[in-house]
Amino acid sequence: MFVQKAFNFFDLNSDGMIEMHEVEEAYLHKRAGSEMVRLLYETETLGSKGVTWELLENFDLNHAWKSGLLETTGTPPVVMPAQFKSWAAKALETHYKRADSMEGSQDMME
Repeated sequence: MFVQKAFNFFDLNSDGMIEMHEVEEAYLHKRAGSEMVRLLYETETLGSKGVTWELLENFDLNHAWKSGLLETTGTPPVVMPAQFKSWAAKALETHYKRADSMEGSQDMME
């Protein structure tokens, strides 16, 4: 559920693929970072750890694209649903591995 909703959020023209300009537009005008976290909560995908700096970095599609963490296809490059799903699964796996530790958590009781 999260993957489909997140993919649709970035696929601004609903053509079934994500182009870099759509990612940039989503971050510039649609608060993509906040929306990713909202979708993680809404779909109950986040788990018990909550939001950390690492989570925000793991789910930064713009960073993933530019740093080569996200597989693309074609010229100009686009992200297809299967590639997006694979990237999201890796990001979730990384998040879940940290779930039992306090790494990246903020102490709100100061």
